[in-house]
Amino acid sequence: MLPFRHILPLGAIGLITACAPSPDAIAPVALGNAFASVTCAEANALLAAETQTLATLSAAQTGAATGDAIGVLLVGVPVSSLT
Repeated sequence: MLPFRHILPLGAIGLITACAPSPDAIAPVALGNAFASVTCAEANALLAAETQTLATLSAAQTGAATGDAIGVLLVGVPVSSLT
């Protein structure tokens, strides 16, 4: 059995790595030729819709990352991992 002084740092590492990343830290995914048959007008419409979706999801991810940072600071546990 590990002594308490070894368990605490291991638990801290687990808590730090469980925090939500910021939106700019999330890597993009390659789609290949998924949009090869899309016209320019359709591409513009899709871009406008996805730009709005990206803004909404980025705001939610930023909120989760901020909440995790505050949770770790105050409670010692990332808040998003509790839900």
